[in-house]
Amino acid sequence: AQYDLIPDCVGSHYIRHDEKGDRTVTRDEYAAELRAVHRDRPGIRVVVYDHSFTADRAWFRFAFVWPDSATGEMRSRAGMQAYRIEGGK
Repeated sequence: AQYDLIPDCVGSHYIRHDEKGDRTVTRDEYAAELRAVHRDRPGIRVVVYDHSFTADRAWFRFAFVWPDSATGEMRSRAGMQAYRIEGGK
């Protein structure tokens, strides 16, 4: 992963709405979460099916695919994410 791109793409903090509830996530927390995903799910791949970017909004429909670390069986998770863009981030 290219973690050095995060400061150019992610604001100092943002509000996330997900299965854990609504919460404020800082840029550093976001980077730590990405590192944890790669650590906990080695070999994870992201497949993007559809996406759109405008001046102030972005969204994409995706699937994560990774081998289970204990069994090697392939696992997956699909979803859609939407973002508000402010100040280019």
